[in-house]
Amino acid sequence: MCSFKWKLALAFWAMVGGGVWAVTVVSSLPTLAHFAQVIGGDRVSVASLSSGREDPHSLMVKPSMVSKIRQADLVLLVGMDLDPWMNELIKLAGKQSVQLGQMGYLDFSSTSVKRMGVMSPADLVKLKGYEHIHPNGNPHYWLSIDNAKVMVNRLTEVLSQLDPEGRSQFQLRNQAFQQELTTLKRNVQAKAAPLRGKQILVIHDAWVYFLDNMGLSIQASLEEAPGISPGPLHLANILNQIKAKKLDVLLVDQYAGSRYDAYIKALKKAGCPTAKLSQSTTSQYPTYQTLIQYNLQSMLDAIQ
Repeated sequence: MCSFKWKLALAFWAMVGGGVWAVTVVSSLPTLAHFAQVIGGDRVSVASLSSGREDPHSLMVKPSMVSKIRQADLVLLVGMDLDPWMNELIKLAGKQSVQLGQMGYLDFSSTSVKRMGVMSPADLVKLKGYEHIHPNGNPHYWLSIDNAKVMVNRLTEVLSQLDPEGRSQFQLRNQAFQQELTTLKRNVQAKAAPLRGKQILVIHDAWVYFLDNMGLSIQASLEEAPGISPGPLHLANILNQIKAKKLDVLLVDQYAGSRYDAYIKALKKAGCPTAKLSQSTTSQYPTYQTLIQYNLQSMLDAIQ
């Protein structure tokens, strides 16, 4: 009797839309999970396999991640060799509906997002053997607000295919989010006025898309090559540029790692203020808007 009542309660809960979702989504990064939650609302269950505080290139995978992917109806990836471990987990999970080429597999780099830093054949020869080589472009494209709009448009289409009954809800939520992103870009462009003309130094070139939102660009990189710490001559050149007031602010990734601590200390001593930025939404910056706003405010605080 209790079992029957429990089944009736669940059926009623489903009819009123309380806590029962149609699509289970698993993503490599929290920002992608955030997009899915924004568009899917209460029709999706969303989980990210990373917290946003780890280096997405080399996440330490766990057996529990395979289990989560086996329960997924849709998996979300950045692609472009940023999260290759996600593809390995998907293969290990063996669930056919979320494999490459299936409706339940969405690599956002396969959409019409703008790509920056696509390598020429000469670049590939020059940098062969180095870490963090991305021939098809810089993979941090989600930090472009325009690219985020492209991504959620495609996500809306895919969710609508997986859950046709939720199509109208997904479309309405997408329309609202598109407007929010348009407002976000307009606001950050206006607020970034004090950064115009500033010469920006980075540790790793993860910020080209974020800076492009505001018409800014990178002047120099602390890394001598992608993933390679600076040699003495390269470091001396960077320090000389700082002392000559040719570099104004250093952008530090939230997971730059202790191997860069001594370099950052030397750059600060030479007179270069630092802004610590986040590449992904986290528990501290849970939405795309707060992520972009936090990064911009960190830069503004650094130059004051």
